[in-house]
Amino acid sequence: ELSGRIHRFHDGVSRDLYVVYLGRNPSQEVARAVALQVLDRNEVPSEILVELEPIIQLFEPDRQADQAVEGGHDHV
Repeated sequence: ELSGRIHRFHDGVSRDLYVVYLGRNPSQEVARAVALQVLDRNEVPSEILVELEPIIQLFEPDRQADQAVEGGHDHV
């Protein structure tokens, strides 16, 4: 039973995470994690946070919603 559970994890959640993050830019992923509050801003050194701020803003949920609305107007 344990072997079956390990196999399901490896072929399920583990593989899904691997595929999502494979080949991604680490800076963008850190910025995304901060924007989505997966990673607390206090955990990121201030000099790195300053560099990532423009990217963080792109990933913030409110910003994404605004861009989706603006994008919708372009097609009207």
